Amino acid sequence: MPNLPHIDQLNEQIALDADNDEARFMRAEYYFRHRNYAQAKLDYQAAIDINPEYGLAYVALGYVDTIERSTETACAYFEQARLLYPTNSQEAAWVQQVIWATQNLASYGEDASYYNRRGINLNDLKLYWQALVDYSQALVTDPGYKYSYYNRGLNYNEMGEYALAIKDFTQAIRLKPDDPWHYNDRGNSYNYLKRYEEALKDYFKGISLDPNIAALYGNVGDVYFSLGNLEQATHYIELAINKDPHDATYKAILAEIYLCAGGYEKAWQMMMRNRTLFDESAYALATDILQLVLACILGHTQAIDALEKRLYIAKQLAETVDWDFDSLMRWFNNTQDLSEGTRVVIQKYLEVAVGLVPHPK
Repeated sequence: MPNLPHIDQLNEQIALDADNDEARFMRAEYYFRHRNYAQAKLDYQAAIDINPEYGLAYVALGYVDTIERSTETACAYFEQARLLYPTNSQEAAWVQQVIWATQNLASYGEDASYYNRRGINLNDLKLYWQALVDYSQALVTDPGYKYSYYNRGLNYNEMGEYALAIKDFTQAIRLKPDDPWHYNDRGNSYNYLKRYEEALKDYFKGISLDPNIAALYGNVGDVYFSLGNLEQATHYIELAINKDPHDATYKAILAEIYLCAGGYEKAWQMMMRNRTLFDESAYALATDILQLVLACILGHTQAIDALEKRLYIAKQLAETVDWDFDSLMRWFNNTQDLSEGTRVVIQKYLEVAVGLVPHPK
């Protein structure tokens, strides 16, 4: 998430290309984050002037008007954004929810549920800073509103603010101690911080409250994988797959575990059986990288050519990959199975892959 470039970088980009709508939008986000709403509005409007179909800029510009209590103007901008998205798209539905929440706040006054609902939809639109303002305002309105502690915690996790997320999840747990998802997501925060014992404690608490949630087993398996305990990692990932056999995440992790355990052919077959599932998921690029490593080991020359091309296109386009390659790198640094020539080639690919992973500040 939103690692905003420094203001000097954004100024330089805009100076070099005055019609860079993305740089204008990012600079507006920078100003918004620092509560310089007047400058934010100018840059959101500039992004729209450059690209009149920039739906997200309309939403962000309208949101500043909600802060300034200009509901009618805000909803006009939101409506313009909604019309830019396909009629039946998720984005159009999210913007419509933003409109309703804004209108309800204007009609019925301060209400934590409306701020919370609008925050959820802003978060779905990846307007994280705006969502954060709404969740926080919900808690000003009602300090005991557990949903906004939980949702703000999720928001902080996406922003890489894991310590702040833990505080919010802890408060949500205090208000509702029997919700397994509160423990799951606080466990995720601990996991991101590599505080594995605390993460496991939360995940197992969640399982004790509801033994049917696949994510909890998957997260336990992920922690054991990070700890290098491949036997326990395999066990819990397989339990997650049994609970949710159509989730690409668990099958991709299991393929990586097989790879790291030296089961290269088994990992390859896992990839082949689930290629369509992976390609349609958020992990398509990550699984392509895993498959490229396996193709190098197994000598699948034709696959190497196609997968290598995909990797370098991703690098050229500055794509990001939603994956943690720590376990794969540990395997690579410790394995004795590879010839020197294969090691050199795989190392080159892994360096590119790791460079595609975003690192929250």
